[in-house]
Amino acid sequence: MRVLTNSKSTRLVCTLPPRCLQRAQHTDSTGSASPNSPPPIPDPSDPTALAHIDFAHLLTAPRFTAKPRRRPVSNTIHLAGNTVEALHDAFRRHNPRDAWNVYKQLFKEKKLHTLHPDDHSTMLGWLTSHTLPRLAAIHASRTMHNLRTVCGHQPDLRDYHALMLCQLRSGDYRRAVQEFHRMLDAGEKPDIRAYNMVLTAYGHARDWNGARAVWEEMARNVPGARADMDSWALMIENGGLCRKLPAALKLYEELSSTLRKPDRKIVEALIKAHAVARDLNSALHLFESIRDNRTSHPADLESYDAILHACETADNISRASTLWADLLAFCAQKSADTKQVVPLASTFTRMLALHARRGDVDAVTRLFDQRQKAYIPDLGSCQALVRALGVRGRWRECVDAYDAMVSRGHMPDPDVVRLVMEARRELGV
Repeated sequence: MRVLTNSKSTRLVCTLPPRCLQRAQHTDSTGSASPNSPPPIPDPSDPTALAHIDFAHLLTAPRFTAKPRRRPVSNTIHLAGNTVEALHDAFRRHNPRDAWNVYKQLFKEKKLHTLHPDDHSTMLGWLTSHTLPRLAAIHASRTMHNLRTVCGHQPDLRDYHALMLCQLRSGDYRRAVQEFHRMLDAGEKPDIRAYNMVLTAYGHARDWNGARAVWEEMARNVPGARADMDSWALMIENGGLCRKLPAALKLYEELSSTLRKPDRKIVEALIKAHAVARDLNSALHLFESIRDNRTSHPADLESYDAILHACETADNISRASTLWADLLAFCAQKSADTKQVVPLASTFTRMLALHARRGDVDAVTRLFDQRQKAYIPDLGSCQALVRALGVRGRWRECVDAYDAMVSRGHMPDPDVVRLVMEARRELGV
């Protein structure tokens, strides 16, 4: 269960130097504490002033997950033992599974002091692509603790990047921003990528004021931040997520006035902002501008993913089916004999969700099998299959699909758990 807390009366304040977090009370014009008064606005002329960043209200995730299934490992551990050499051998073979097993054994045998800091960094980097995001966040937190506390090493910027990314992938926005503050405490100067991840956290937490504060802070502290298209795209997308579509349009117009042609990333971000507002017509108009080469780059897989996101939120299966057929033709055109181009994993999941709402088991099963050939099944695709079977009342298959999903280590959403409980009641088990 996710816990949402709200502490508007206190805010965390960062100052440079020294980098430390201080509790600040809001004061009124007489200088006395006033919990209802707005937070003071930092002086933009002061290069060391950082915006008030409150993250106590952001969503967090529980520190447990489904028990992952045990998988066989190679003979590397038995031949080389739990040593640094065995770990490096797993690195050379690009085998994260063996590497993590060796790393765990080194921890249990209290041999982590034999590792170089880069060994911990490599483990953190691999965890960012883990197929179970919540489990990856737990492992990443443990690895960072080993690096920082057990071994006494100072994490560098890439370590913070990896841990924050793992927290974001698991939906733990509060801990992601908390790690950003720890980075400031440690004296590390955040770069654009770190700020972008904080922007992502506030956007997905629906906190426009927090995202705007980080946006202004990044402009003051990172040279050339306003030239980064990814940051502009994140802020425009955040405007949609936070139900601030006029603000997103204003940012889009502000940037477009300085460019000869609109950047494709920015247009895709605005499509996603319209998607949240369920404005499919505006999203389709923007998508056509990309397909007609009126942007800096032609359409790609991300463009189709953005417009199908708009179809998903608008629940328009007919338009989505047409665009999906266009996407498959686009992939076939881009494919070569040596490289097969397929839609993005998230695009598959969007189509699965649309068909699952209608209980179209045949379409869901076909898409699930196609997706499984290119990507490892994720939580969204597995839940779509369970929902489709539940809508059709195919209770036995619904329970079997649920058990297979949990056996992979996925933590299902509450509505899926309730659906399977109903299926079990219908089956009398």
